[in-house]
Amino acid sequence: MLPAHRTTGLDDDYEYRLDIVVDPAEDSPATAVGFNSDTLREAIERARQILHDHAGPDDRYGELWARTGPTRITWLDTIHLGQ
Repeated sequence: MLPAHRTTGLDDDYEYRLDIVVDPAEDSPATAVGFNSDTLREAIERARQILHDHAGPDDRYGELWARTGPTRITWLDTIHLGQ
């Protein structure tokens, strides 16, 4: 598992964050979306929906993170369209 990273650019009112990457060659997020969910399963489904709704190429993907402290997040999974 990847190490936890510090959060930047989002307010503190979220449990999960989805970084949406629209150019895999560049491998940097075009946007980050913070959201809350009751369960991890719900968070994954919500992340899939956010990714689906976000404009971009068919090979865009999302990196799902969970808050693990006031200023820290931990990587959970990479989500691709169609998964």
